[in-house]
Amino acid sequence: MVDKLATKWLDANEIKANLSIERVLDHYGVLASMRRSGNTLRGLSPFREERVPSFSVNVSRNVWNDHPRPTIAGEVVKGNVIGLVQSFEQCSFREALERAYEIAGVEPDQATPRRHTTTNAQRETRARVEAVVGDEPPAANEVFGKTLKLKHDHPYLATRGLPPKRAKYWGIGWVPRGLLRSRIGVPIRNRDGDIVAYMGRTLKEDDPSGKWRFPNGFQKRLELFNVDRVAQDEETRTAVAQHGIIVTEGCFDAVWLSEHGFKNVVSTMGSDVSDVQCKMLVDRELNPTRRVTIFFDADEAGRRGRKDLCGKLVYDAFVRYVDLRRVNTEGRSDPDQFTKEELTRLLS
Repeated sequence: MVDKLATKWLDANEIKANLSIERVLDHYGVLASMRRSGNTLRGLSPFREERVPSFSVNVSRNVWNDHPRPTIAGEVVKGNVIGLVQSFEQCSFREALERAYEIAGVEPDQATPRRHTTTNAQRETRARVEAVVGDEPPAANEVFGKTLKLKHDHPYLATRGLPPKRAKYWGIGWVPRGLLRSRIGVPIRNRDGDIVAYMGRTLKEDDPSGKWRFPNGFQKRLELFNVDRVAQDEETRTAVAQHGIIVTEGCFDAVWLSEHGFKNVVSTMGSDVSDVQCKMLVDRELNPTRRVTIFFDADEAGRRGRKDLCGKLVYDAFVRYVDLRRVNTEGRSDPDQFTKEELTRLLS
C-alpha cells in the first residue's frame, strides 16, 4: 500500500470531502451498533471498554468525538475521518490518509500539489460567509497544514494560569523560529478543527510592532477562537446547550474562563466584531439557544466593542453583558483577572 501511494500527492481536504464517517464506521464494523438521533450517532467507544456511551458522530458535519479521543505518538487525533481511520488503525497520519483513500475508492493524483483547487469544505465555508456579507464573499482562510513545535513551559504561560500540560492541551507555547519568533504562539482553528493560522503575542512591554501579530493573508474576521470545541467537543456543546455562548475579546480570556469551568466560550480576537463572527455566534448548529453573554474588557475599546456587538445581535439573540464597572474590581479590567468564584457571580 505504501509503495503504491508513495509517489502520489495525497490531499487531506479531498479525502475529507469524499469519504463519509458513516462509511468508515461501516468499514470497521461499528456503524450497526450505534443509535441514531437526527444527524447524531451515539455508541460505546470502539477504542476502549466502557459502560456509558461516550462516542458520538455528527454525520452532517462529518466529525466525531470520544472522551477522550485516542492519542497516537503523543498527539490527540483529529475529530475528522482521517483521525477516525488513524484511531482504528493505530497508525501515523500519512498511513491513515493512505488507508482512507483505499476505503473511499478515490485514486490520488500524481505527485503535484493542487494549490489552487477549491474543496467542498471551502465551498461550504464560502457559502456561509456569502449569506452574511453579500455578493462578494471573502475567500475562506486556507488550512495551515501543520502544527508548530512550541515550548509549552515558558514562564509567561505560568503567569496566565497555564502549566505545561494545559498549555500543550491548548497548543499554546513559545515560538523558537519563524514569523512569530520569540512570541507566544496561539493556534487558531476553524469550526472543523483545522489550524488556519497561528497568532503571536509579544513578550515585550511596548513592542513597536504591536501586541499581537498575525500571518499575512489571514482574515481574523472569519474565525472565532475556540469555535472548534464549541462545534465538536461534547462537554463544551452540553455547556452551550445549557447556557449559550460567552464571548470575550482576547483568546487568553477565553482560555482562562474555560480552564475555570466556563467551557462555552469563544473569543473574537479583538473588540471589533465582524458580521461573519456575529453570524457564527447565533448559528443554530453552534448555539441552539441563541443566548450570547458578552464579557469584554472594561477599557474604552472593550466598552465600545460591547455596545457595537449588542447592537448587531439584539434582533437575533438573547443578549446580555458583564459590566465590570458596576462591581468592585480594584482596578481589574480583564476577565482573566478574576477567580472562579468571582466569575461565577459575574456570570450567574
